[in-house]
Parts: sequence; C-alpha cells; structure tokens
Amino acid sequence: MHTHGPVLLAGGLADVDFITDYFRQLPPPALHSIFGTVFIEVESRFDISTLDVPAGIGVHWLVREDIDAGSAQPGLPLVQAVQLWAQEWIIDGGDPCQAPQLMWIGCAGTPLVERMCLHLLHEHEDLHLHHADLI
Repeated sequence: MHTHGPVLLAGGLADVDFITDYFRQLPPPALHSIFGTVFIEVESRFDISTLDVPAGIGVHWLVREDIDAGSAQPGLPLVQAVQLWAQEWIIDGGDPCQAPQLMWIGCAGTPLVERMCLHLLHEHEDLHLHHADLI
C-alpha cells in the first residue's frame, strides 16, 4: 500500500466505495503525509457527495451534464482530467521521489479510459498504474 504521494485515484460513481476504502485502510501516519488528487466522473450534480479523504487529497467532481450541454461521451471528462494531471506530475527520467507513487483508474468497461491507460503505460514505462480492464 502506498503511503505517500503524489497519488491519483480516478473513476466513476461505481468506484467511489473503492476510493474511500483505499483511504480508510491507510495507516495513521500516512493520513498526514499523503497528498494527491481524486477525480470522480458523474452524470449529474445530484450524484455528488462528500468523500472522507485525508487533508492532502483534493477531490474534483467531473459532471458530464455540465460539459457541452450534457453531450460529453462517458469517460471523456475523466480522460481529460487525468491527462492534464499526468502532464503536471509525470516526469520521465526525473527524480523517482517526485514521480507519482500510484495511479489507480476505475471506470472499468469505458473504452476511452482504457485507451488512455494503455497510452500512459506506453509513454511512461515506469508508471505505477492500476486499471481493472488491463489486469
């Protein structure tokens, strides 16, 4: 289990329980040192809830109905957010201590998300990425 950041956990509404359980299982010292981001893609604002995460974790809700008048393809908001996060945090050939410690991507069965994960793994050989569709 990774106990320091940066971490990224990203998924859809079906992944919220996994994400909150991940943080519940952290040992107490890690709760104070871990930092990173959670992205959750949902269909509407009515799906947004409060997540119990450590203080160093930012939670961002990606609401499809708010994008292009609700016509955003499932997975597209999540893919865009993860790609922007990766551009900022993944440094090839850089200090390994600064590299992401964990990337967990949910949205199993979403083709756009699966392609993005394959692309990230191809572009960044040392990336520690978990995605259910690729295991």
